[in-house]
Amino acid sequence: MGLESLLFHVVVTAGFALSVYWDYFMLQMPIGSKFREVTLGLGNRCKYLTHIDMLLQLSYFSLALLNDIVGTDHRQSNKQGSLQRFRDWLFTTLVFPVGSFVAVVFLIST
Repeated sequence: MGLESLLFHVVVTAGFALSVYWDYFMLQMPIGSKFREVTLGLGNRCKYLTHIDMLLQLSYFSLALLNDIVGTDHRQSNKQGSLQRFRDWLFTTLVFPVGSFVAVVFLIST
């Protein structure tokens, strides 16, 4: 796992970070547009599951990158570090189910 995993996590984390940055700071909706009123209202963009999924993916891949740099990658549960256990827990409880649901809903709706 070494260098390939680190490179993959750097690229994916940078991609999600750039997407979130672009969405929050660079994307400007036209004044008077219905979408601007909806996204700037209560809950902002976080009322959309796709946006929550993007934030979850960013947090997961940031943790995976951090684990590649300072953590361990043992397969045995008694040798795993707390960062690796939290990363795995986050993936199995939130990131994978929400990401799969968003992907399936988009596939069904098209």
